[in-house]
Amino acid sequence: MVGLGTSVVVYGGVFWLTYLVSWFIGPLRALAPFNVALAVTGLFILISLWSAWRRHDPMHGVEAIDDDQLAIQLGIGYAFGVPVMNRQSVAGASALLVGGPANVMEAARLFRSRIRTDDRQNHQAIETLASLQAGGDTPHPSPPVVAMLYRLGLIKAVRGRDDKMALALTVKGGDLVRGESATQQSTPRPNR
Repeated sequence: MVGLGTSVVVYGGVFWLTYLVSWFIGPLRALAPFNVALAVTGLFILISLWSAWRRHDPMHGVEAIDDDQLAIQLGIGYAFGVPVMNRQSVAGASALLVGGPANVMEAARLFRSRIRTDDRQNHQAIETLASLQAGGDTPHPSPPVVAMLYRLGLIKAVRGRDDKMALALTVKGGDLVRGESATQQSTPRPNR
């Protein structure tokens, strides 16, 4: 939502500024300021989407400007009445334009990479964690269960007997299992 909101505000600003500029410039007024603003904003959107898709960082390699150099640039700008355009300001504007689409694309990547589970896999994951805590033989969990537990940082692969791979709890996984067992022991069970 932040990426969409940022995109609406930034590209809305680009549209409005382009509309105002094209309204005050005579030859562009003949082309209809709305159409000019729509075309320019569309071009900015396409370039920003392309840069976000390629994961381009506009601030990469941009160094902070020296205070003396900034003072000279601002003095020249004030003297001639023109805005100061330096690499840092262009990179900052580019980061604003690319930021919204980059956030939306990152959210889409995260959404696509999520692991879908069902109740059977959740129960198998709980059984796997409990058996690893007890130190017994682990049941052979399905690959999606192992992937889910590994991605959550609850298990890790270790070298077992005969140099075969085995599963072990991480510190986080051990804390989770101990926390659940302590909660289950302290909660009274109803008589049945």
